[in-house]
Amino acid sequence: AEDLAKEPRLSNVLTVLKFGRAPILELETEQVRQAFIMAGEITWGAVLAGALGKYGRNQICRLVLEGKLLLDMERPLTTNSIISWATNETLPRLEV
Repeated sequence: AEDLAKEPRLSNVLTVLKFGRAPILELETEQVRQAFIMAGEITWGAVLAGALGKYGRNQICRLVLEGKLLLDMERPLTTNSIISWATNETLPRLEV
């Protein structure tokens, strides 16, 4: 609990919780995954600027909470903060 209360971790956690509460559809997860396949990584600034659409911030925060995306919680969240897939194993797979 003490680690969570330290800054900037606390502010970052509160931001991710605020915007990532609602579950997202598998289709939305796949759309975000495709964006990462094309871009490799995405900055928080690009997300805020709408690079992933109107609900991109919510989707990114939800996927961080689910452990599918990495965001360095030890550094202040800025427009230059890098977001990336956690590992290849966590990539969602759509079964057809």
